[in-house]
Amino acid sequence: MRLPPNNALNYHSLRSLDSQKLRFCLPVSLIVTRNNMIEIEFEEPQSVECECCGNSTTKLVRYVSKDGMAHAVYLASFTPGHEDKATHVLVGLGKWGEDAPPSERTAFAVKIWDNDDQWAVSVLDKDDSPWGSVEFLGKVLDRDEALSHPWISEVFHITDHIVVEDTPVIEYFA
Repeated sequence: MRLPPNNALNYHSLRSLDSQKLRFCLPVSLIVTRNNMIEIEFEEPQSVECECCGNSTTKLVRYVSKDGMAHAVYLASFTPGHEDKATHVLVGLGKWGEDAPPSERTAFAVKIWDNDDQWAVSVLDKDDSPWGSVEFLGKVLDRDEALSHPWISEVFHITDHIVVEDTPVIEYFA
């Protein structure tokens, strides 16, 4: 199993890199603090036919709790056989009560891939994501909006957990 690199990036270093308008991958680190523990609830993967090639696309729905409370939902998809070997993820953060409308949530489109034996994550524009039209996770931000949003560090925290805990994603890259 691939582990995150030891050169951990924190929120401030990510902001510094973004201020330079770098558009390449960022290594992923596992960030865990005492009052920032998250847990992922895994639904059974769904398989659908890829519209562009006919291969089997795996779609995942995951529920994230933080300190025992509903915190986020993410959708992920990947298709073996595509030239761009990546997992596309949409992370929705915000209020998740029964009466909480999507307008009280914000969604971030990201791509995870293996970059020379390191995990890499890029924030995408919503039009570059297969999840760009999904509305129930909240307004999907474009890349520049997402990178300046106060919740972006939480998105990276969740992607850190995806690459070490979400078995179908890990197996896809194995």
